[in-house]
Amino acid sequence: MRTRVFFAFVLLSVVVVLLTACTHVTKQEAWEKPVEIESSYIVPDKLENLPTQWDLTALYPDHDTFYRDMEKAEKLITSFEKYKGKIATVEGIIAYLNDPDIREYQTLIDKASLYQNLLQNLDAADSWALEVQSRRNSVKRQKTNATEFIGEEISALSLQKRKKLFSDERLKEFAHYFKSYTEEEKRNISDEQQEIIDLYDDIAWETYNIYSVFAYTEMPWPKFTYPDGTEEKLSVGIVNSIMANPNYSQDFRNDLLLLRCSVYDQYDNT
Repeated sequence: MRTRVFFAFVLLSVVVVLLTACTHVTKQEAWEKPVEIESSYIVPDKLENLPTQWDLTALYPDHDTFYRDMEKAEKLITSFEKYKGKIATVEGIIAYLNDPDIREYQTLIDKASLYQNLLQNLDAADSWALEVQSRRNSVKRQKTNATEFIGEEISALSLQKRKKLFSDERLKEFAHYFKSYTEEEKRNISDEQQEIIDLYDDIAWETYNIYSVFAYTEMPWPKFTYPDGTEEKLSVGIVNSIMANPNYSQDFRNDLLLLRCSVYDQYDNT
């Protein structure tokens, strides 16, 4: 539970930092006027090779394939249950980490997450992108509920026993992931406290989802001009692809990133 709350808090913190940082950028007075960026910022002979789209059929050739993967992931969630009452032992942890069904579940979710991110970068308002996000999140919530016992069983051990458990040589390569169990006293919480944590978790994620819809779908993005004179409307996907492309100079990427941040200026003091 603490891990879920921690990640939710981190996500909200990132949003706050981004909004705060962007308020210091000079405002764009006319959003529809293309912003010209110097052509010297890019290697001319590489311009034609810059990717702007990708073929997602390499991940899922059709919608039915995605749905089948999610259905399979849901069935694999039952694999976690066999570790109830066994996870607070070295043997139980090793078996859990090496379980082929659990690994397959994680592979399916990681693939769906990549698919979702790429879809949203292409068009965050696309109905299929939103459906993929919803379906994947539904599966992840089921898995979270099914694995609550892991933290509960390990936390029920005394700090001394936990330190001994995770000091085993066979768990050495996973020491970083178990750090929270050995650095501070963990204790069981009441059902009422757990309900409060679950409620906060849901609120935190919904807040982030609302921000995502606004930031990636409804935000009035400005236009900008490529070095070859081509005009295009800015988007998160375009910014991300340019940021990761070595054919663009650092100055070009900096200017584009500042242009993206300037979008938030119109919401100063709101």
